[in-house]
Amino acid sequence: MSGNMDAMGGGGSLMTDAEFEPVSDKITFVDNGRPRTAELPLEWPLQLPAGGRIDVLHLRRLRGSEVAKVQELMLAGKEADVLAVFTGECVEVIEALDQDDMVELKARLADFLPRSLRAALDAAQELMLADLKSRTGEA
Repeated sequence: MSGNMDAMGGGGSLMTDAEFEPVSDKITFVDNGRPRTAELPLEWPLQLPAGGRIDVLHLRRLRGSEVAKVQELMLAGKEADVLAVFTGECVEVIEALDQDDMVELKARLADFLPRSLRAALDAAQELMLADLKSRTGEA
C-alpha cells in the first residue's frame, strides 16, 4: 500500500486530489488548468514498522491560512516540518527519506511554493551562494 501513513504504521490512505482541494465543506478551488497537487514516486520507498509502506509522496499547494505557519517553521529552521505540511506526511517520514528522494522533494516543491516564499527562498539561496564564493575565493 502506498500513500500517507504515520511513522508507526497506523491508519492512512492514499489521498486524492479531491481530498486536498476543499477549503471547507462549501468552498472549493476552481480548475484553472494548473495542478494543485502532484505525486512524487520514491526511488527508495519506506517500510513502516506496522508493515505498511510509502512508495509515493503527494505534494499540494498551500491554502492562504497555512502560509504564516510555514513561514514560522522556515524561520525556526524546521525543514522537515515544512516539508510535512506540503506532503501531509508526518515529520518522522520526511526525516526517514533517502537523500536522493529528499533532494527531489525539495526541487519539486518549488512549483508549489507561494510567490512570497519562493522569492524569500531565492534570496536566501543567493546569499548562501555569495557567502560560499567569498569563503572559497571565487569571484
